[in-house]
Amino acid sequence: YTIADMLSRENQCIDADYIDGLNKILTVLTHSSYPTILRASVVTYDEDLDDYLLVWSAVDGGSGQYIVPLTQGTMTEIDPYIPIMAHGDQNIVVETWSGFIPMMNFGLEAFYFENLVINRKRWAPQLKWNDGTDPSCL
Repeated sequence: YTIADMLSRENQCIDADYIDGLNKILTVLTHSSYPTILRASVVTYDEDLDDYLLVWSAVDGGSGQYIVPLTQGTMTEIDPYIPIMAHGDQNIVVETWSGFIPMMNFGLEAFYFENLVINRKRWAPQLKWNDGTDPSCL
């Protein structure tokens, strides 16, 4: 929730270094001794298509094998969680995974705690990704 709230208040364009920093904050907030993974995405609703569209998605942490940035084709992973939105509105989707390995062997295998939070922007109408092509992000 803290990371989603941080993104909702951001007025500047963000980039891969920003996402890396958020994942480091996640590690601190969860007191995790094991790897953490963070995926941040922005989705919008198009009334004409009656569909959610991916604006951008980025991942930090993990090996990149299992948790990868969302694409329009993989949006079905989060579709059930996206609330009803007005045409052109944007929401920020923050997903986190924090590794856990039990201290004692009592039948519980290692796993990831998973969390998903969806938040609206607070002040600015959108959260922009700096891919080096948008003049407003330079």
